[in-house]
Amino acid sequence: MVSVDPPTIGVAISPDVKEENARKESGFKSGREASFLFGTFLTTAGVFGIFFVQGVLLARVLGPEGRGEFGSAVLFAQQLLLYVGLLGGIDIVNQYAKKRDIDGTSLKYSAVTLGILTGCLTAVIAATLSVLVFGLFEIQKAYLIPFCLLTCLFVPFEHIHLIVSGVDRGTSIGRYNKNRLLFASVFPICLLAIYLTGALELGSSNTLLLVCMLFVLARIIGLLPTLRGLKFSQWLKHDSKSKAVPAAKQLVREGVPYAWSMLATELFERLDVLLIVLLAPVKEAGFYFVAVPAAALLTIGPNALSVLTFNAGANDRPIAFQKSITIVFLTAAFQLFSLAVLWFLIPQLIVNIYGSNFEPSIRFVWYLLPACAIKGFLQPLDGFLRGSGKPYIGVWSRITSIVVMLGFAWFAYPSMGLYSIPLAACVGQAISMLIITSFAVRELAHRSRRSEAVT
Repeated sequence: MVSVDPPTIGVAISPDVKEENARKESGFKSGREASFLFGTFLTTAGVFGIFFVQGVLLARVLGPEGRGEFGSAVLFAQQLLLYVGLLGGIDIVNQYAKKRDIDGTSLKYSAVTLGILTGCLTAVIAATLSVLVFGLFEIQKAYLIPFCLLTCLFVPFEHIHLIVSGVDRGTSIGRYNKNRLLFASVFPICLLAIYLTGALELGSSNTLLLVCMLFVLARIIGLLPTLRGLKFSQWLKHDSKSKAVPAAKQLVREGVPYAWSMLATELFERLDVLLIVLLAPVKEAGFYFVAVPAAALLTIGPNALSVLTFNAGANDRPIAFQKSITIVFLTAAFQLFSLAVLWFLIPQLIVNIYGSNFEPSIRFVWYLLPACAIKGFLQPLDGFLRGSGKPYIGVWSRITSIVVMLGFAWFAYPSMGLYSIPLAACVGQAISMLIITSFAVRELAHRSRRSEAVT
């Protein structure tokens, strides 16, 4: 965590000069942070747009049933364990990268090592879960096991990309944003090339196999820009025992609180998808996988803002309480307005973009929209608490929400069927909102009192 600069000793500075310097410094930082926020927002919107196009292409190439099969194949490797398996690597690497005296290149070599370790471990666990779940509990979906094992191969490459990008996020936000776009665009470009050939049979097993293979290959290709400037020989010679740069094992130890936070967050936010895959036929699951990115439009802006709030928390500087609360209310208002707009636009978007055979997805989206609106509202607040070194608040709030969500789904499923699952997600997000918001406001008030004391 970056410490506050020590006070100047032995130099008398008049109050007017202090006020003028503070005003200039605040203006510079505000302008710089606004630029970072705008660039990150555009990048997040671009990445989401790429994923949206990717989802449309998957739906067009595979059809409802094939879309459900592909979503089930990547369930554990991508949906549930991808970020959990990072073991807090992104956050702790980002914390180190923000220190001015750290060697960014050496830190990247440690990040590569960490990405290989966490990626391989996550891939093995995901493959094991896929075999157990689809081989023992979901026998009718056992034919998906080979596809599950194939897609698990992408995890180490994406882990390396994500953790190395954590270094760029702390040292070069421009490079970080550019590599995000490049990494995300490879798979849909390959998918589009196949789609334009028109030679694929809709929903066939050969098509599903080809899509899974491309999914893995795209991660390998997309990793190359992220590793630009790094040399394999230097990585082999990298002194992992150097005191200046933490070794991968040290990063794992220090990332434990963030790992627990990520575990609780991802399990909670992906619990609806897990329940859908376990309870729904693959065709209905395909409808749900189309609904998820459509509703996730509500998280684009808040996701970009969370990068800035994490940095604000990590900097440990006093924060103006009134300004922070204003941002919180503006975020809530933005989410409500976006929810109202999407509520009316979604039917036209689903039918016109995905096709009339995906019309059953509309009702799923309507149930998911409130959950995603709340999730988007929480992202900046949760980012601020994690950056402030309080990730366990998010852990316990998500654990509580998981219990509530499962209980609600269990009671509502007999009468509402599959629609009880997205509604349960909405109830769970509401519980998290109450807990996280209260702690975030308390932390903001604490920072504000510190600011007044300094003044």
